[in-house]
Amino acid sequence: MTSKKSFPKFVKFTLKKQIWLPLLYFVILFFACCVPLLIQLQDRGISTLPDSMIADIISRYFTNSFHVLTVLMPLFALFSSIAAFSYLQSRPQVDLYHSLPAKRTELFWNSYFSGILYFLLPFAAMELIAFIIIASCGHISLVSFGSAITSIGMSLLYYFVFFSVCSLAGILSGKKIVHAVLSVFILIFPMALYLLYEFYMEHFFLHFIDIDFWTRLKYLCPVVNQGYFEKTAGNVLYLLAIAVICTVLAVLLYRRRKSEQAGSIIVFQPFASVLKFACVLLATLAFGAFFSLVGDNTPRDAGFWMYFGLVSGAVLSHLVIEVIYQMDIKAIFRNVKSLAVYAVIFFACFLSFFAFDLTKYDAFLPDAEEVKAASISFENLENYESNENAMTKEYRRLRDSKYEAPEQKQAIINIAKAGIDAHSEGGYSYHDVYTLQYTVRYTMNNGRTVTRRYYGTETREIEKDFAVLYDSQTYKDVTYRPIQEVMSYTGFNIIDGPSGADLAKDINSSQLLPALYQDLMNSKFSDIAGKQPKYILNLSEQGNGRRYYYDIGYPVYDSFHNTLAVLEQYDLGGGMENVSSISVNLDSNQFADDERRSYAEPSITITDADTIASIYRAGMMSCLYKNSVNGFCYDYQLYFDCSVSYHNGNTKSPAYFSPEAVRIIKEKASQQ
Repeated sequence: MTSKKSFPKFVKFTLKKQIWLPLLYFVILFFACCVPLLIQLQDRGISTLPDSMIADIISRYFTNSFHVLTVLMPLFALFSSIAAFSYLQSRPQVDLYHSLPAKRTELFWNSYFSGILYFLLPFAAMELIAFIIIASCGHISLVSFGSAITSIGMSLLYYFVFFSVCSLAGILSGKKIVHAVLSVFILIFPMALYLLYEFYMEHFFLHFIDIDFWTRLKYLCPVVNQGYFEKTAGNVLYLLAIAVICTVLAVLLYRRRKSEQAGSIIVFQPFASVLKFACVLLATLAFGAFFSLVGDNTPRDAGFWMYFGLVSGAVLSHLVIEVIYQMDIKAIFRNVKSLAVYAVIFFACFLSFFAFDLTKYDAFLPDAEEVKAASISFENLENYESNENAMTKEYRRLRDSKYEAPEQKQAIINIAKAGIDAHSEGGYSYHDVYTLQYTVRYTMNNGRTVTRRYYGTETREIEKDFAVLYDSQTYKDVTYRPIQEVMSYTGFNIIDGPSGADLAKDINSSQLLPALYQDLMNSKFSDIAGKQPKYILNLSEQGNGRRYYYDIGYPVYDSFHNTLAVLEQYDLGGGMENVSSISVNLDSNQFADDERRSYAEPSITITDADTIASIYRAGMMSCLYKNSVNGFCYDYQLYFDCSVSYHNGNTKSPAYFSPEAVRIIKEKASQQ
C-alpha cells in the first residue's frame, strides 16, 4: 500500500514515462495558437485599429472562436486517456500494476491525474507565452484579466469533460482501438440519435418544427457545446455533472475490472449487450434515412426504400457486431433470437408513432382550458426584422408573444385549426402568395410546451381570429419592437404604396419613425385589413454601405395621421401621375379560355391617363410589399405577366390588382 507521500512520486514517474506526449502537445499548441496571435498583433495594420478592436482580438484568443482548441482538445483528451490507461489493454502490464503495493483506487487516480497533467502543463505554458506576447506588443493594458481567466477555466473544464468520457471508455474496453472508437461513440451517440429523430419527424409530420434545435443539440454533445463556449452558470453545472458522473463511474468500474479481461473487446458483458443494441438502433435509423434519401421518397411517405434501409441496417449491424465481439466469423449468426425480439419492438414503435401516427401528432389541437398561454409567429406577415436571423426572429416572437386571455388563446387555436384543415384539404403550397406560414407554441397547464408549424392557410380563413391578436397590446409590442431599435435613424426612401413608384429618396427626418411607431401602436385591424398602403417607407443606405430593413417597407395607411402629417412637408406627388403605361398579357392563366379567345390581341398596353387613374383608384399594389406589409389584401389578384412602366423609365413587375381594377382592364381589352 502506498503512502500519501509516495503518490506524487508515482504520478511523477508516470509523467516521465510519457514525457513525449506533453511536449508534443506544447509544440502543437504553440504553432496553432501562440504563433497566429503574434502574427495578428504584429500586423502592419494593427496600429491603425482602435483599442476596442485590438482588445476584441485578444479576447477572442482566450476563447475557442480564435484558435483551434475546439478541434484539438477532444483529440488531446482521447490520446491522453489512451496513454494514461494503456496498461489496462495489456495482460502482462495490468498484472504488473496490480501487483504493486497500492490500492486499485490509488492506481486509478495516478493514471487519471497523469492524463490531466499531460494537457494542463503545456496548456499553462501556452497561456503564459500568450501573455508575454501581448505584453511585448504593448497591449497588456487591453487584456480583461477577469474574462481571460474565466475563459482559461472554461477551456480546462471542457478538457476535464472530454478526458472523463474517454477515461470511462478506456475502463470499459480492452483494446486501444476499441477505446478510441468507444470514446467517439459515447460523445456523439446522443447527438446522432437526436439528428435521426429530427429527420424522421420532418419526413413523416407536416407540422413538425423544433424551434429549440440548436439549444438541445449543444446539451447533447459536449463537442458542440464547446463551440458555443457559454460561460453561464447553467452550462458550467451541466459540464461539471458530465465530468463528475463519468469520473465516478470510471473509478467504480476500475475497482471491479478483472485483470484477465485485458485484451477483450468490451470488459463488462452487461454493458456489451447495451452497447450492441445502441449501435444496432443507430445503424437501423441511419440506413433507413440514407435509403430514404437515395430512393427519393416524398415527405410523409415511408416507401419501400426506407423500410429496406431499416431492415438492412438492423441485420447487418447485428451480424457485424457479433463477429467483432467474438473475433470469429463463425459467430455471425449468434443471438439471432435477440435480433428478432429487437426487430419486433422497434418496428412496433416505429409504425405506431411514425407511419400510422397513432399519437395524432399532426392533428394535435388542445382545448383552450388546457392551455396556460399560447404564442404565434407569422413567417410572411409584417416582417420588420430583415437583418435578424429567421430562426432567431421566430424564437424571439414565440418567447415574447404570450397570449393568456381566453379569447386570445382560442383565436390561436382557431388559427392552428385552419392550418390543419388547409393540409387535410390538400391546399398547402410553399409558394402560394395568398397563404400564410406560421408557428404556434402552446404552454400547457402542466408546464409542457407543444410547438407546431402550419402552411397554406388562406388569410381570409383566419381574418377574424387574427383581428383579436392584432388589436392586443402583446401583438404590438412583439411585432413593432424592431422599429424602436432604429428609432433615431433619419434617412428614408419614400415609395408609392399602390404602384411601387419611387417618390423621394434619402429624406432626412428624425420625426418619421416615432410618428410611424405611434400610429402602428394605436392602429386597429380594421384600419389595415384589405387596405392598400398610401406610402412605403424604406431606410435608405447608410454611410458605411450597409442597408437596414431593405425591401421590407414600413406601411403608411390613410389612418396613420401622425405619419402623414410629417410627410406633408415633402412634395411627394401622386403615384398615378408617375405611371406611363400598364401592360397585361391577356394569355395569362388568370383569364378564362373563352375570355382569351374573345380578345383581338394577346396583350394590352394601357397609356390613357384617365384609365390608369381609374385602375389606380380601384386598387393596385406593388407585389414587393403585399405579403410583408399587409397579407390581408386577399382580394388583390396577381397577374404574373403584367408590368407597370413609369415616366422615368423604371418598370415594376408583377403587380396586384383589386377585382374592380381587373374589371377595368378586361373592359379595356374587349374594346381594342
